[in-house]
Amino acid sequence: MLAWLTIWHGLIIVLIIILLLLLGFGALRRPFAQWRRQKLLELFQEQHASLENDFFNQAKASGKPRGLIWKQIDWEPDFRLAKDRRTDRYVVLYGVSIQFEAIPDGDMEGLPAVDLAKMATVVFAFEAGMWHATDKVVFNFHPDGMLQEYAARFEAI
Repeated sequence: MLAWLTIWHGLIIVLIIILLLLLGFGALRRPFAQWRRQKLLELFQEQHASLENDFFNQAKASGKPRGLIWKQIDWEPDFRLAKDRRTDRYVVLYGVSIQFEAIPDGDMEGLPAVDLAKMATVVFAFEAGMWHATDKVVFNFHPDGMLQEYAARFEAI
């Protein structure tokens, strides 16, 4: 009978230790997440200018939207860090205002809407320890609106 009590006491002690470890890791999770967020943002700030340039060059070369030439991108002062639930990657959602011009003699030439600035969100992705420009731009949404509309896909960090 004494042996069974000793085994039960041992199991209880092991369970308590496991519980304390799990609680400890949970307590460490938040500071680590904050540290990770800060490092991601610092790295993005360091690469910011080249990322803007990379995106603009990719966008100009894409041929999209049809009949338009990318003329200028005005970058908003703020952006949002998020996690793409589909790819499990970190992303930056950056608000922009984009201006196009019509391709001469093209379908869009002469249309008044061509000259109007278009609100959009540009998506940058973190992969292999670096931020990368993607070809993703979502028109008619600023970053906060995009986080709300696509909450099933993007989680604000």
